[in-house]
Amino acid sequence: MLLSRHDLIILDEPTNHLDIDTLGWLEGYLRGYKGAILIVSHDQYFLDHTINEVYELSPRGATHYTGNYSQYRQQRAANLDQAWKAYNKQQEEIAKLQEFVDKNIVRASSTKQAQSRRKQLEKKWTV
Repeated sequence: MLLSRHDLIILDEPTNHLDIDTLGWLEGYLRGYKGAILIVSHDQYFLDHTINEVYELSPRGATHYTGNYSQYRQQRAANLDQAWKAYNKQQEEIAKLQEFVDKNIVRASSTKQAQSRRKQLEKKWTV
């Protein structure tokens, strides 16, 4: 079955129960395969030596990463770090706007500014 020409090969835990020689053959075969391969595996070493793209599936959709499994993990960690930094920056901006609104909403001279910023808060960050 593996030696037939297909557009897609789906492998679920392909390294289970393989000896070292068969595992080496499988890695080489998959590296040279011209079609698409979907691999489900917990074997990080195997993934590092056979893949060059990762699609991470989540409830929000699929995220594409290039590189092997270790590179995917590094890229994903960097993306999460960047997302947390953006989130924290957003929270700081929200807090500053809210503080301005709270301090200035009752002042006659700055009520319009406070109302404007309140609308900005409601518009930008309401879910």
